[in-house]
Amino acid sequence: MTKKTVSSALKNNYALILCFMLLFSSCKKDADAVLDIPTPVDNLSKAKLALLDTMRAFYYWNERVPARVNVSTYPSVQATLDAFKHPTDRFSVIADLEEITKVFSGTPQDYGIGAFRADAQGNIRIGYVYEGSPLGKEGVMRGSILQKIGGQVPSNGNLRTELGKTQNNFEIKLLDGTVKTINASQATYKVNPVMIKSIITVGNKKIAYLAYNSFLGNPTEEQARLNTIFGEFKRAGVSELVLDLRYNGGGYVSTMGYLANLIAPASANGKILSQQKWNAGIQAQFGQQIQQQALRISTQPNTLVLQRVIMITTQGSASASEQIINNLKPYMSVVTVGSTTYGKPAFNSLYGYKPFGFYLTLGVMANANGEGDFFNGIPPTITANDDVTRNFGDVQELSLKQALNYIETGSLSPINGRIERETQPKIWDIENLKTWNILAKPE
Repeated sequence: MTKKTVSSALKNNYALILCFMLLFSSCKKDADAVLDIPTPVDNLSKAKLALLDTMRAFYYWNERVPARVNVSTYPSVQATLDAFKHPTDRFSVIADLEEITKVFSGTPQDYGIGAFRADAQGNIRIGYVYEGSPLGKEGVMRGSILQKIGGQVPSNGNLRTELGKTQNNFEIKLLDGTVKTINASQATYKVNPVMIKSIITVGNKKIAYLAYNSFLGNPTEEQARLNTIFGEFKRAGVSELVLDLRYNGGGYVSTMGYLANLIAPASANGKILSQQKWNAGIQAQFGQQIQQQALRISTQPNTLVLQRVIMITTQGSASASEQIINNLKPYMSVVTVGSTTYGKPAFNSLYGYKPFGFYLTLGVMANANGEGDFFNGIPPTITANDDVTRNFGDVQELSLKQALNYIETGSLSPINGRIERETQPKIWDIENLKTWNILAKPE
């Protein structure tokens, strides 16, 4: 590993991160720069050796990888990773390089639905739908009931398999009660992470509401989108913000940082938003450079004037979603409503070795106070249920209702002194990535 290689990795890290926080080094040239592959060996062994060399250089817990490993002991690249990754590491994964790159770009190939929940009657409801996706084009919305998929009632045992098929039959009950049979094929579409934006009036307060489902997609385009939305909010004279991140599994740290810029008070301008902690070897050699490259707050023309921000969370809120919560806490009141977040303070990098993508944990992110050890998730300030029977932005939806009640009354207690819950099956958040789930979603 050369100093130039590590320096390049550090320089590029803030440009991409999917929570989820991504240092994106997917090209073959970058991978070759850190790999020492003996020859002759078969292609699978080369991939295993490439993985181990990358882990020795960049993996946060790199002391777990010995200098010499008999790679023939492990049947696959994933098994090789599993043998040496840290028990705390739920995030590193081996993926198909071409497919995971599509996910990073915000152009997945799937049906466009996710975050499944059971309601009180046991119906499996769809938590979100991307409007440009195959099922979004058919009029399916959040709260629609998935009655059958592939001719079967959805369950833990079949849902992931059926969603992984490139073509399938769906029986869906729409919000108006209509039952629709849809024959759909997976397709590539461009994700719009804005589920809903609105301005809600409570008493004499104008409250901005934004359901933002991902930090993926082209950072320049997404930052422009956020700037436009916050410009609308600012012109409307809003004094409060509810940011709905309940299914946001992460994305580019640059987009997360830009959103934080639009929320943080002007007094925080120029101060540290987030900082990285790498493995001991890189930290010792490049600690000063790492500190210099800490992400700082930059107040924007459309930055709102806020004393606090309310964020809606679930266990589906991960990585960059958790980072914006943690990073704003030193500068303003951050109230979370819902349930405990997933717990991913780590940042990851994607290294390409065709056809494999090594998505590895490189370190952890901390806020200006050095706080960032939330591997068990960030607990809610106010507990509330994810009411999937109602669409995003519905003021009667339980999580948003609790948030608005807090803004109106200042009470941190659940409405009526109780928490309304529905049955929560273990099939929650079966995502669109087919072979890996939100636990290893690229960040």
